[in-house]
Amino acid sequence: NPVYQVHLAQIFLARNTPKAAAEIFSEALTLFPDMYILRLGKGLALKELQQYEQAERELLWCLAQRPGSPIAFDALATIYLHLSKFNETEQLSTEFLQRNPGDYRGYYFLAAARDGQMEPAEDIRKLLTESMQRNPAFAAAHALMGKVLLREKRADEAVPHLRKAVELRPDLVQAHLYLARALRLAGDETGAAREFELVRRLKDKEQEPRPALLYHRGSR
Repeated sequence: NPVYQVHLAQIFLARNTPKAAAEIFSEALTLFPDMYILRLGKGLALKELQQYEQAERELLWCLAQRPGSPIAFDALATIYLHLSKFNETEQLSTEFLQRNPGDYRGYYFLAAARDGQMEPAEDIRKLLTESMQRNPAFAAAHALMGKVLLREKRADEAVPHLRKAVELRPDLVQAHLYLARALRLAGDETGAAREFELVRRLKDKEQEPRPALLYHRGSR
């Protein structure tokens, strides 16, 4: 039953068990090789496992079937950024925005690609403004805006964006790191020290094994 398998795999994904989710999706795909939700789920699970080449293959298939899919786009663009494939991120984001001009993600990933390419800060900030206007609660856009402003030595303007980012996503390590640097540049050594300590704690926590469900196949 593909519906049952999808539901079960989604539970494993939500509970930090992407390996089991990938196994379930792969198993279901032997029976339903062209089912979109199974290919998408497998791509997402492989992304979490950092098996990026295999994940890219699944997500590209999904985008070929549904070119405007926000979930597939978000996952694939994230992979490209992790791999520093900024040209691919830019092309993917441009194509996504042509189909979804009102979606905040396209503007963010296009800005991130251009930041990676060291494009002019003003152009990047304009794209991030577009993203935040569409979704003010998107932490990654605030974090990247803070990073760009910090690069311009505009610490006083960077700090509010970075504070907003860590308020929205307390576990966003890079936002805490940029905030620490911005506070230091602004002359707030106490605040900077506090944020650097938070960065250390979060990195230590990342090394801890995450709680996970176990998946046991039944007898056949």
